Amino acid sequence: MGNIRKFKFFTSKWFVGALVVCFVAVICPGYYHFFFVYKANFHEVVAGKVYRSTQPLPAHLEKWIGRYGIRTIINLRGDAGKVTSDEQAVADKLGVNMITIDL
Repeated sequence: MGNIRKFKFFTSKWFVGALVVCFVAVICPGYYHFFFVYKANFHEVVAGKVYRSTQPLPAHLEKWIGRYGIRTIINLRGDAGKVTSDEQAVADKLGVNMITIDL
């Protein structure tokens, strides 16, 4: 009876597998959402003059136009349907020029 192995939960293959699944299912999408959707990957390219981002939500666009004094938006995605029309609506509402180039 002295040789009975105790089940070690934290070192079991099941627990390690559960951690991997948790990381892939929760942490990775959370990271993506925070940095690429919530923050929209917005960065300054030339201090006070040129900024770049991923596809911004209209709320992001309004905030950035007000905060950074953006006067022109250059869209390199071409006509992306509703996304482009939403951005154009924000630009028109705030008096910002929007140039669309289809790369």
